[in-house]
Amino acid sequence: MHPLLASPRRLGLYLLAWIPFAVFLNAILQGNGMDPDATPVLSGGMSLLYAFLVLSAYYSCRLAPLPGSSAWQVISVQVPAALSSTLLWLGLTSVAVLLAQHSAGRTGMLMSFVPSMPALAAVGMLVFTLSVACHYLAAAIERSRQIETQALQLEVVARDAELKVLRAQIDPHFLFNCLHSIASLTTTDAAAARKMCVLLGDFLRTSLKVGQQRFITLEHELALVRGYLAIEQIRLGTRLHVSEEIDSATLRVEVPPLLLHPLVENAVTHGIGHLVEGGRIDVRARLEGTDLVRVRVSNTCDPDRPKGRGVGVGLENVRRRLETIYRHEAALSVRSQPELFEAEILLPVLGAGDGRFQALAMDGSRR
Repeated sequence: MHPLLASPRRLGLYLLAWIPFAVFLNAILQGNGMDPDATPVLSGGMSLLYAFLVLSAYYSCRLAPLPGSSAWQVISVQVPAALSSTLLWLGLTSVAVLLAQHSAGRTGMLMSFVPSMPALAAVGMLVFTLSVACHYLAAAIERSRQIETQALQLEVVARDAELKVLRAQIDPHFLFNCLHSIASLTTTDAAAARKMCVLLGDFLRTSLKVGQQRFITLEHELALVRGYLAIEQIRLGTRLHVSEEIDSATLRVEVPPLLLHPLVENAVTHGIGHLVEGGRIDVRARLEGTDLVRVRVSNTCDPDRPKGRGVGVGLENVRRRLETIYRHEAALSVRSQPELFEAEILLPVLGAGDGRFQALAMDGSRR
């Protein structure tokens, strides 16, 4: 069925657009000597009839689509379709005029219609050609939309695959560091090593659970951070001091799971871990207006620490995850001073159930 016939509203608007055509037909009929009293009804009926006949161009265009069809194939399909539609239109109109003549008991109606037929045939061919052009244009627009939709779907699949790769990199990176810590404790404090194993198991269980979700609240993300720091507290003891300054309004903001973990792990491994007397990690979160949330992780560090190349695997993963999920709506910035290192994330505010950016990481969707 023609797509136009599936929508009563669009069909109504389509038929209204044929009113000027009916007026034009009326002028042709009267100009060729037909009775002015009969031409309004006849021209209206002819316009309505041809409005439906030219819809057959939808099928002829599908039979000879422009992509993949030569000019000869298009002509060999469309010219016979135009001729047959025009002849059918004039034939049915002639029958209608003949029946009207018979029912009215009048003579000469058909004969007065015949002089208009050449002009009507030319008009019919032209209108059918315009219908073909419109159908080809509509088909091109539809193909363009399909190509765009497929491109978006492929982009989402690629982004989803990239996110999975980044998550897979985070877990082993953290796990290897913890296992090295446990190994070092087994020779110095077996009880602490056992406790660390229990905490590690709890942390991994929780992280695997939330890792299956697209987004979690910042409150849950901070709980994961505290779980990790509890593990490191066993290894570092009094060398590790942690402070938090969290705006309560940020707790319901949704963030990707394990987003802050690499920042805190970086602070422990490359900051506190190099300080013999230990140091401090500060975690802060606050709103910026109503649209953004700023999360900062800072740590004291050794001014004589070796200079690293780049920002490290963990921070680079965070940056790539932000770019993949939020595109240009979020950012990671780092500031390195002699005795202080800061990593700051700026995120758009997402409430529970907000699908604004989740669509970027789900199949079949785009911001």
